[in-house]
Amino acid sequence: MRNLQMDLEEIKENLKRLAHEFGLEYRPESYSFFFLSKREILLRNYLAAPTDDPMYEEFGATPEERIQNLEKFLCSSLYTKMTGSGSTEGCVMTREELDQERSLLFRIQNPELRAEYQALYAKIAQHMKGKWLVLLSMPETERERQSGLEYLVLHEWIHVLLMDNGIFFQAQGKDWRLDEGLVTYMMAFLEKEELDPKSTKGLQDKLTKYHKALLEAAHRWWELLHNKGTPKERKEAILALLQE
Repeated sequence: MRNLQMDLEEIKENLKRLAHEFGLEYRPESYSFFFLSKREILLRNYLAAPTDDPMYEEFGATPEERIQNLEKFLCSSLYTKMTGSGSTEGCVMTREELDQERSLLFRIQNPELRAEYQALYAKIAQHMKGKWLVLLSMPETERERQSGLEYLVLHEWIHVLLMDNGIFFQAQGKDWRLDEGLVTYMMAFLEKEELDPKSTKGLQDKLTKYHKALLEAAHRWWELLHNKGTPKERKEAILALLQE
């Protein structure tokens, strides 16, 4: 059975490959992560979701609206599913996001939930040493560790690779799907995702609106990059879209 250290070494080799293939710089010191419980990371992601994130649309478009529906969310089937067996979550949180989100916590009316959020953000702040921190849900079963953790770390560390090279569309006020789609495309470049329309056609009806959005965004990146044959061409195409 593979251990986590072996998985991490393989992930780092994949990151080095992406850095080479896309003309990016790989800085080993940029890659770390911190485990939260499934509930903790879901509380954070619920508050931080983009305004047009289809996953949480029934609970509000803005953080303020979602705060008003926090207890409704915690009693929902979505919450149960996302904290259940087999579910894994991750995100990259920037220092700016940490400060912005902490400033919203006073709006939580339920004192117990407000205290829980305050303790969560204090824990995150304690471990954020640089410009960002990768947060992962702690695997609760061996199945989650084997099938979900390696994928999750790679996905979030590709975000770090891009951000470490100044490629972060949301920070430029652009659509968050550009970031997620590019990461999904790069996962497919490593053969960790499937983007071939023939292969994914039968899965469309089974995908959530969120995952359909990611797949569509990744396909747009494929259209932009599939005919770029060198690292320089790939990087220039990405930067051109970033600078539009």
